[in-house]
Amino acid sequence: MSETAPVSKLRLGTFIGVFTPSILTILGVMMFLRTGWMVGNVGWGGAIAIVLFANLITFITALSLSSMATNMRVGVGGAYYIISRSLGLEVGGAIGIPLFLSQVLSVTLYAYGLVEAIRNTLWAGVPQMPLAALIVVAVTLVADKSTELALKLQLPLMALILASLVSLFLGAEWDSMKVPLVGTMSDGGFWRTFAIFFPAVTGILAGVSLSGDLADPGRSIPRGVLSAVGVGLAVYLLVPLALGASLTAPVLLD
Repeated sequence: MSETAPVSKLRLGTFIGVFTPSILTILGVMMFLRTGWMVGNVGWGGAIAIVLFANLITFITALSLSSMATNMRVGVGGAYYIISRSLGLEVGGAIGIPLFLSQVLSVTLYAYGLVEAIRNTLWAGVPQMPLAALIVVAVTLVADKSTELALKLQLPLMALILASLVSLFLGAEWDSMKVPLVGTMSDGGFWRTFAIFFPAVTGILAGVSLSGDLADPGRSIPRGVLSAVGVGLAVYLLVPLALGASLTAPVLLD
């Protein structure tokens, strides 16, 4: 029996439909709140090792995802659609439940991360749980009102992240490293630090999730996902070096 994938009215391209949501999720809360702690804990060499290992896992996953996306007609459902059509409904259903839960937990993670950033910079006494819940509700309302509106809001967010990275790199002291090659790991061992950082590189699912709104999923998913992984890797290699050259380990751990 032939299967016809639903046709979306949006017909998104690679940049706005796959690359932008993926790179915004990759360069998210972990980069701003935990990368400095990672460098201070495991040293700049340990941080680079964690970044390379985490991105290797993501790159292999992206290659597998791209291979499947180019060998089928991808419909609505993102990663669940691709997995269930490739490996069968039984495997797809078994993976679909934890996949759904992972997306729910990721939204919560990003909301709490935003609240933590607000408490550290703007309003120290803001109540954490109520504000995080309000952020989740606000994001849900925007997404429910219009997918196109949610996608358009990504562009100013990307501009702000780019500006923050440029500010960091221009302000860094690149003459020498103030953090040792291997840290003391006083806040946890290598693998604990890796586990805390790893969610930062799993953002490729954000772009794949819009598969039903893409004009050409078989073309956009591989290009968007692989380019997002590449850009994310480059940024995460530079940020630990910039932080390690500018601040000491005790400051980064605090």
